[in-house]
Amino acid sequence: MTVLKRALLSLGLLTLLLPRVSAGDWLGDKYSLFIHYGLYSTYGGVYDGVPVRDGYSEQIFSFGVHYMDIYEASARDFTAERFDADSIAALAKRAGMRSVVLTAKHHEGFCLWETATTDFSAARAPRCGRDLVREMAEACRRAGLRFGLYFSLIDWHFPGAVPYSSHNADPVTPAHHEYNKRQVRELLTKYGPVDELWFDMGSLTPDQSRELYRLVKSLQPKCMVSGRLGNDCADFAVFPDNETPDYAMDIPWQTAASFFPETWGYRSWQRRGSVEEKVREKLSDLLRVVCGGGKYLLNIGPDGEGGVVPFERLVLERMGAWLRVYGEAVYGTDGLSAQGPLLTCRADGRAVYLFVPDDRTLVELPALTSLPLTAAALDGEAGVELVSVGGRPAVRCTPLAGVPYRAVCLTFAEPVSLQPQSETIFAYSLADYYSGLRSVVGYRVVGKGLREISFPREYEGREVEMNGEIVTLRGRSSGATSPEVRLVGALTCRSVGGQLGRMPSDDGVIPQPVEGTMLGDSLLGSPDQHRGVLYEQELTCDQSGDLRVDLSYRGGFLLYLDGEYIDGGFVREGAETIPLLLSLKPGRHRLQLKLYNGFGSRPYARLMPIERYELQRMLLPPSDIVTLKRPHRFPIASPAHLSALRIR
Repeated sequence: MTVLKRALLSLGLLTLLLPRVSAGDWLGDKYSLFIHYGLYSTYGGVYDGVPVRDGYSEQIFSFGVHYMDIYEASARDFTAERFDADSIAALAKRAGMRSVVLTAKHHEGFCLWETATTDFSAARAPRCGRDLVREMAEACRRAGLRFGLYFSLIDWHFPGAVPYSSHNADPVTPAHHEYNKRQVRELLTKYGPVDELWFDMGSLTPDQSRELYRLVKSLQPKCMVSGRLGNDCADFAVFPDNETPDYAMDIPWQTAASFFPETWGYRSWQRRGSVEEKVREKLSDLLRVVCGGGKYLLNIGPDGEGGVVPFERLVLERMGAWLRVYGEAVYGTDGLSAQGPLLTCRADGRAVYLFVPDDRTLVELPALTSLPLTAAALDGEAGVELVSVGGRPAVRCTPLAGVPYRAVCLTFAEPVSLQPQSETIFAYSLADYYSGLRSVVGYRVVGKGLREISFPREYEGREVEMNGEIVTLRGRSSGATSPEVRLVGALTCRSVGGQLGRMPSDDGVIPQPVEGTMLGDSLLGSPDQHRGVLYEQELTCDQSGDLRVDLSYRGGFLLYLDGEYIDGGFVREGAETIPLLLSLKPGRHRLQLKLYNGFGSRPYARLMPIERYELQRMLLPPSDIVTLKRPHRFPIASPAHLSALRIR
């Protein structure tokens, strides 16, 4: 009998065997259940007998029904008769999840709790009359699970909201903002501890985001706030739906994933496919998130009566069976590497866990600070050994039938980490769902005898975190000169869609020459909201050096030099100017600047080259590694705009 079959026979013992983490360790839980359930579930993705194929099924009002009087009347048939909170909590535990996040209210405005703010709720639905939020909160407490809530910041039912749109980034009127505050206050005062408040959608002003964040913390200081509250008022970053970053993150983060990319809410006509393939897919996603240092929030969409779809139940139970055997390598660990071999490590650094897929028998380890002493699979089965490949340590691992990944524990005599290398340090900054970007928050430089930091005079007096300590940038002033550059060819531009943080791939659109130059002239973004303009310009120089450029901008921007990301950011109100240093070598270079209209006002940018400028030089104790980044202060994800720093 394989280890997986033995695990399936004893699913009921899963929760007794999982390692425990501290009550406050939100990130250490690693794996949570998301539940999308609401009035939309009763439609099952069908309106007037026809499948609605546009958009997610939980947004069927926007994409199918369109008329609120018709949609509101359908609440008469909402029963939730198969919504069993204790059964769902038990499923989450069998699945190896540590918390549950329930959609208290989605964009449709239908509330799953007893609220004094509206009659459009499960509690007032004539055939339901239940407070489903209370039922789920109490079931989670009985099961020893943490409880979180999803809350939509847009509400298509509230009469004081702006006319709705299908892009889900509508502004929030003052009346709507006050309505949201009243509902958030109810949710955080009636149902006990709330582990996380998963705000979603809308395009709030910075003041609105800050006010809601302060409200949450005043009512429940330990409640984690999701990045989709907007304007970087958050405790953890959330990426676009079903996305996982391909870069290391310096702040807590979470990937929210649906079973199928087409929908989160129940879709009766969804093609579900093979249970085994879906288990492999979602387990792979979970491990990629955990090894990258994040937390995985996997969604189910109960049917119209609240019952869990059998396909989703079975997939979760199979994943739970795997976690019963290998959970030590998941819960309470630190992500070590999601690029290449999948690795986590214990907090003490003396144990590293390697996840070996069943299509591999040999995995070379990345460069670590010390060599492993032993290697053993957590399933207790044989077929694992340490070997050497070209002088580098590797693990040979025999696959087990029916097991997508085996977790191998590597032990070390001393705390171990990846060999340090020079790299950019990232977070994920979010104004609203469409206006998010990979934000540069710092740098790590590795070299022999590093002893000096230089920076523009504008940085003087800024506080930064340097090798774990807060320091103030102060230095001696000296002059510097930019290398002479010549522009080559015409400035070109093209309109691009997507989100702020995405650089367009080759979509076949030919860039068109435009008047002006990349350096010195004002460049305009699109007048249309949620659209971008990509400018490109080639330049050349005869000598190496740092070209000083002052970037003034409004809206959102991304700047690339020779395909390398330099900086990015957004300003919702007013404008901002930041100094940049572009490192050039003799030869041709390509500048790319994307301007994005996320907030209505037409964006613009101007890259003004500065021939002579001042640099401040600050001496450091000699070191071979210098890590310098913005301090971990609220807002934790905003770009540091420190790209003009040089460490030598």
